[in-house]
Amino acid sequence: MAPPSLPPRLVSSVPGTWAHATMSDRVHSQILSRMLADNAEALSSPAFAAVNASLLSLLDEVQSSSPLLALAADPHSPDVPLWNSLLAPYLTSTYLTAPWLLAEFYVYRRVIQSLGYSNPASPGHLLDPFLAQKSAGLASSYASADALLGRLGPLRSDRELPGLALALFSSLWGNRMDLSIWPADASETEDVFSGVLASSHANLLSDDSPSLFSDLLSSPSPLRVDLIVDNAGFELITDLAFADYLLSSSLASSVTFRVKAHPTFVSDATPADLLSHVEAYAASPLPNCAAAGERWRAHLSAGRFLVKPDAFWCQPLAMAWEMPPSLRSEMEGGCDLAVVKGDANYRRLLDDRAWDLVGDRFGDVVSEFPTSVVALRTLKAEIGCGMEQGKVEEARGADPDDWMVTGKYGVVQYHRKGGGA
Repeated sequence: MAPPSLPPRLVSSVPGTWAHATMSDRVHSQILSRMLADNAEALSSPAFAAVNASLLSLLDEVQSSSPLLALAADPHSPDVPLWNSLLAPYLTSTYLTAPWLLAEFYVYRRVIQSLGYSNPASPGHLLDPFLAQKSAGLASSYASADALLGRLGPLRSDRELPGLALALFSSLWGNRMDLSIWPADASETEDVFSGVLASSHANLLSDDSPSLFSDLLSSPSPLRVDLIVDNAGFELITDLAFADYLLSSSLASSVTFRVKAHPTFVSDATPADLLSHVEAYAASPLPNCAAAGERWRAHLSAGRFLVKPDAFWCQPLAMAWEMPPSLRSEMEGGCDLAVVKGDANYRRLLDDRAWDLVGDRFGDVVSEFPTSVVALRTLKAEIGCGMEQGKVEEARGADPDDWMVTGKYGVVQYHRKGGGA
């Protein structure tokens, strides 16, 4: 059930907002154009002629902000009826006037439709059109990750605050490495993680970590943790390291990685990404990376790490109150704490609505989530709730034009099911 009073959804029609910049420019000039360039060789082959034509049509639709179109019937894609029910009220709306979350997720769903991703007879079956960027992101992760894993190594078995804090804040700030904003070959990503942990608290606009740490460290038995994953690349490595710490310290008995069922938002992780990252690290010549990769592979083999994809994570539905009954029941019965990573997942927790940044409490907004939940998010969209007034004013004063969209600032927001923060 949704909260009784809902603010309006964010749209992309207001110039000067990140939503407008995304849907009026970034999606077609950077994201789709880069995807087409990265896959130019395959798309130029006769077998991909129809796929290429469909993707070019999508590019033109987004660039001209055309009206949204219903998805074609597809016996290989059981999510089409749901998508068309979501689209039905907005088929006269454009990419700029439809709700931002709907329009943005729709772009990626249209990419999957163009590929015939779910159709074994299509040349684009199971093709990840963002694989080149994900591979570059993975390749650029090793040096920073080896240093981080070296710091975590001596703390992994300690059920103590220093290790827990380092693991959690690494996972939080790893979210800055978002390939849809900073391509892996851009200078911005070369050392984006350097020094950020030293000031991890200074740039938090809401910090419930003390309550979270207290509950984790005082729990009488290990928890079953679900980690709702965001980006592949360096962020996924920090998520794996966080999950490894939770297991090694006996704070968790298992960690389930909830991943996208198909490629979405350029760098969002799929099952193939998680498995390839583990194998790549196990084969790394860097000692800390290799040791971590071997542990992660052992966790997967023993069932302590579980990987569960679901189409729900690829859809513009409110995470707290529009979760499918089967998934809700699974999480209620098998998860004690959900860790929600990243900006797009956070937007879904808030249903991409214009909540009061300070006045609306996080726990009130997400109270219908099926389990206790903590959001680890660096800000990349003009949305939020439950922030500290003084921290907001300080961030706005320091970075008046873009404080909500660069990933410089973050939140750790925790809601204990049945009461609490």
